[in-house]
Amino acid sequence: MLHRNNCNARCVTNVDFENIRILTDGTANHLHPPNVTEARVRQVLNGIRRRGRGNPTESPGSVVRQDLAGVHNEQIIASLPQRNVVIRMVSYHSTSHVLNQ
Repeated sequence: MLHRNNCNARCVTNVDFENIRILTDGTANHLHPPNVTEARVRQVLNGIRRRGRGNPTESPGSVVRQDLAGVHNEQIIASLPQRNVVIRMVSYHSTSHVLNQ
């Protein structure tokens, strides 16, 4: 669960991805404990999206199957969206990447 509605901690950075600088660090103002599982789920989903964009000819089901094969933590697997939702997400991202080229 995201804590944006009840947590005021924010970290503002510049937009230069090659040389990231923290402009404002409000991370000391967290109003909740860290959620490692949530962060790892986001990492897994971002990796799946990135792989879908990078391999637009590969079937979305294959992308999801191969990426999820590397996830062995049951809490993370249980926290992921349903498989059909993840497959649609990959399909959307691989299609939108091809259209934007």
